Amino acid sequence: MFFNKLSILFIFLILLSCSSKEIEEVLVEQDLEKQMIELYTKGLEKLEEGENVLAVRKFNEAEILYPQSTWAPQSLLMASYTFYEINFLQQAIDELDRFIITYTDHEHVSYAYFLRAMCYFEMVVDEKKDLGPLINSKKEFKYIIQNYPNSD
Repeated sequence: MFFNKLSILFIFLILLSCSSKEIEEVLVEQDLEKQMIELYTKGLEKLEEGENVLAVRKFNEAEILYPQSTWAPQSLLMASYTFYEINFLQQAIDELDRFIITYTDHEHVSYAYFLRAMCYFEMVVDEKKDLGPLINSKKEFKYIIQNYPNSD
């Protein structure tokens, strides 16, 4: 009987010591901001290396990891630009729409509208057959001129 109580106490102490190690490991992890900056930096590196699909993935991971950060809007813009650069125009427009809705007061929202207008313009294949992208592009450029006349 005494041996059983002693063994139960011993097992309890072992379990208690294991749980404190897990808490310490959680506390040692990097904070979200630091992880986000690392992902953003890796995205820039991949973009410079020409690995654009991986760059988009890193930018999106950074934005999703910590959306309240000041780096999140920049990550989303960079993902949009990377899509534009590899001619995935509809994906770029989707990302830019998300940026405009999510970060309406961001200082670079005019750039988001400009890049969206450029995406529509690049979608023009034959202006005689499909006027949709051309009309959308013109509408976007008019919006930029009217609402952001002093922007770059």
